[in-house]
Amino acid sequence: MADGIENNLFLINAPAGSGKTTTIFKRIETLVRDENCTSVLCITYTRRAVEELQRKLEGYSVKIMTIHAFLAEFMKPYFGNPKIVQLYLKIYKNEIENQILKDNKKREESKNWNKFIEKYGLLVYETVEKNIERIYYNEREFNGYYYGGLGHDGLLYFALQVIKTYPIVGTKLTECYKHIFIDEYQDTSADVLKFFYSCVKDSDTRLYLFGDRMQQIYNKYDGSFEKEFGEFDSSEKLRINYRSTPAIIDLLNNIYNNPEYRQIPDKEKVVSENEKPRLIITEHMDECVEREEAKIAGEVLKLYITNRERFKKINAEDLFRKVENLTDEDGNKLYTTRRKYSVVDVMTASEEENPEALFRFMWILDKILQCYEQKNYGAVIQILRNRDGGKDKFFKTSALDIKIHEDKKKLKETLENINEIYTGNQKKSVLDLLNFLRVKRIIDPMLFSEDMYQDIVSVDVLEFLNLFRAIDAKIISTQHGVKGEGHNNVFFIAEDNSYLNVDMYGFFEMLTKIPVEFQSFQDFYYDYKKKIENLYCVVGKNFLESAQVYKECFPKIKPHIDEINNQLQDNDYYKYIYQDSYKVIEKREPC
Repeated sequence: MADGIENNLFLINAPAGSGKTTTIFKRIETLVRDENCTSVLCITYTRRAVEELQRKLEGYSVKIMTIHAFLAEFMKPYFGNPKIVQLYLKIYKNEIENQILKDNKKREESKNWNKFIEKYGLLVYETVEKNIERIYYNEREFNGYYYGGLGHDGLLYFALQVIKTYPIVGTKLTECYKHIFIDEYQDTSADVLKFFYSCVKDSDTRLYLFGDRMQQIYNKYDGSFEKEFGEFDSSEKLRINYRSTPAIIDLLNNIYNNPEYRQIPDKEKVVSENEKPRLIITEHMDECVEREEAKIAGEVLKLYITNRERFKKINAEDLFRKVENLTDEDGNKLYTTRRKYSVVDVMTASEEENPEALFRFMWILDKILQCYEQKNYGAVIQILRNRDGGKDKFFKTSALDIKIHEDKKKLKETLENINEIYTGNQKKSVLDLLNFLRVKRIIDPMLFSEDMYQDIVSVDVLEFLNLFRAIDAKIISTQHGVKGEGHNNVFFIAEDNSYLNVDMYGFFEMLTKIPVEFQSFQDFYYDYKKKIENLYCVVGKNFLESAQVYKECFPKIKPHIDEINNQLQDNDYYKYIYQDSYKVIEKREPC
């Protein structure tokens, strides 16, 4: 180890189009084929990435999984241990007690209360404690506190707490795997990075992080692993960008303004004058897009800034709006950018990855109907039988069993009727489709109730069809939706909007007024974000919830705001972005 760099920790910066997936594949292939290594683990960000690497490494003994799938499998043997159960109760005691208070106040109005009372008779902490015999991953957004359930974020956090409390569990990981690859590290939860770092740090297991900080989605990683990044050997860099044109690469290099992240265009990429990016300003967006698209041979990928506009263009806007308005029993929106899953995740995640059962069901049904239209009846039957196991037992397969020839005719007739509702000329809602399936006893009558899915069941079923075909064709997306993909022809369509998540005009204006460098700007972001989070903890409530709450909290937060200003007053980014606002606050006296 030299200058704090560990000899088994590696961070490989791999910008867009640099062949990151190919590099990971070749690195693993060399380990397995040439060095006979059978203890390799590869963690990828999505199931699609898992499937891509599995295809390339077919026949090799390599474990390739998403992080949730891996941690659920790895931690499962420990989740029944009484010490681990006690750790769960210790960590989540406050959350359990708060949930009990909340549900006991609502009583019959709370689904949680009804379910627990029916099973155990009395909802008190002692009853919860007594009946949790093991921990489990519930594959949902939230923890199921009464039953030892860990949600998506809960699984990541609790796994880290387990190895911190019982390091022997981490030792088991390094005994099993001598090479661990993590793809898209920049969007990996800090809890996951800390988990693997803690396990590997003092072992002979090698940990490789692949990714590109330039493509970071900031609500996925909170910046709390920055110090540990300094211990990784980051000397290896994939600098060649095989995907983008030299003009775009020059622009990116100028924006990043840091030689550490400098990209180089592919020498073999010949760019003629008419292949340079063009900027078109127009008041007639749709007509202009249609006209320009007609000039190009081959498919054009159209990227939109806002997701609402994206789904409007494929005639699935109503479905998007209804998902956006889904709420829990307390009236809180289920899917926002602050939560594990966003509205877009629900709209675009595939069958296995989708958090909503109704969407998983519609994905399966769409697959069945495509096989039916292709007259691949064997595949239809196989899909139905496969769905009889696992977490989603949607279909009453006994109603579709084929034992005699008459059953084939019956299945064909049923599928024809379903297909007519799904793709027919008559306007039918999702509820119409579900009711038909209930009447035919193909699904359970209690599945996908109107109470659970609110207005979604009123949506035209064709919107699901439009959505799935657009996803299959990959012709309309947002910039994050096509991450990791290469396309020959791309239109970036930036329509006027009163609210945008990314203020690019403000960013470019800042570039003209102060020196901006990627790493220092990112460091400032994490530092300032942490200070504000600490302020929330000190105050004990969301002081920005309303003007009234802010007024009430102001005397308490004012000294801390002064302290933040004193600490950052010489920072160019702070001075440019926030100091004018601070001067306004400074003039205001505490009430």
